Amino acid sequence: MLRDKYGADAQIEWEHHLIHDGKMFLVMDEDTDVDIGSPKYWVLRVGSSGPIHMAVQATGTAGLKIEVYEGPTITVAGSALPVVCMNRANLKTIGVTAEADPTVTVDGTLIGIARAGGATRAAGGGSARQEASEFVLRASTNYAVKVTVVADNTTVTMDASVYQPDSA
Repeated sequence: MLRDKYGADAQIEWEHHLIHDGKMFLVMDEDTDVDIGSPKYWVLRVGSSGPIHMAVQATGTAGLKIEVYEGPTITVAGSALPVVCMNRANLKTIGVTAEADPTVTVDGTLIGIARAGGATRAAGGGSARQEASEFVLRASTNYAVKVTVVADNTTVTMDASVYQPDSA
């Protein structure tokens, strides 16, 4: 609860509060050519300062399946993705790194799954930032987001909101 300049009590959603405090971060990526036989992978690596809270969603130009795995086996690192503080006036950081297109040889333990769309219509799915679908990720652990599409040449966009309530 906040008090506005007129002395009235004002309430804001928790996510909005985290953004203002500089504790909400966003990882995002887009791939314009995902094919049926080659799922798209993203990896989030949680540092020793965890746990980290995460909600992930993906959208596509055709149907897709989104899976979240804990403890994948990664043999080759992917391309680094920015982890952006959503309060652009703030210089805080968070103990998470992210990569696109790592080589994952074993998916790990499945901890979340969602499907969206169909063969010919756009799709979106995942936790959509609903608190009930939020994961609390363990420290010093890797997580993979895997998206499998139902049509070749699908454009897929992923974004993950991550926060650490006690981040510096």
